[in-house]
Amino acid sequence: MASAVVLAASAPHANAAFSVSSEFLRVRAQVGASVGVYTVPTSAVNIEDLDLDGNNDYYWYESLIAIPVYEGLNQNSGNVVAQMARISASAQQFGFDTDSDNVVDLNYWVLSMDFLVTGGAATTQFDIWSPLATIGPAGNAMASNSGTLFGQDTNNADDNVTVQPMLVSGYGYQSSYNGASMFREYFNSTISSATNAGLAGNMSPPDSFEAVGTTVTDFSFRYSFTVSPWDDAGGTSFYGVFPAPGSVALLGMSGLLLARRRR
Repeated sequence: MASAVVLAASAPHANAAFSVSSEFLRVRAQVGASVGVYTVPTSAVNIEDLDLDGNNDYYWYESLIAIPVYEGLNQNSGNVVAQMARISASAQQFGFDTDSDNVVDLNYWVLSMDFLVTGGAATTQFDIWSPLATIGPAGNAMASNSGTLFGQDTNNADDNVTVQPMLVSGYGYQSSYNGASMFREYFNSTISSATNAGLAGNMSPPDSFEAVGTTVTDFSFRYSFTVSPWDDAGGTSFYGVFPAPGSVALLGMSGLLLARRRR
């Protein structure tokens, strides 16, 4: 029997909050005592109302060209600490009509990122933050979180690339909700390879959703790692949250959410 879940493109939303922090993206690079920070304000990203309900529900930023991270904050001259080879990030609210009445009665929120960075003249630490998404509230919240982290030896084909996790916990990635409450941590092993290698973190089973155990009002994620001189490190992240629907609606949603994630 088919579920009554319908992805609504133009139906009205249920009353649900959705906004992102004034800082959409932050990349911090450090080589020795030299520290550079590159930020992207939300006022500078693309913002769209995809379902035409008068509320912004899609925020995204993408740069496919190399951006130097200069010493200081968003400097355009002086010492280059490291480089962002490419980076993209998005925050989006989806609406679902679970009872086919052309009114969205279930909302789903997603943060995602894809990046590639290049280390500087010595071992370089990168810290990369997603925007903070304020949502819902999402009662009895369910969440799914996955990510990757990899290194590429671009300095010298005979020299290893090394990527070392740097969060205090010993991991290289953490997803959080309601401020500093941790949902998942991934990548607690050092990557070292003569060419390229990577790690993946996922729910168990993959792409499943897990009860958070509380109402969620905001969520975000961050990376922290070092990469060997002049080598590349990259990663992807997907983090989705929604209020727990009825069991029939949940079954119907799973395929739709996974399809959206893989677009």
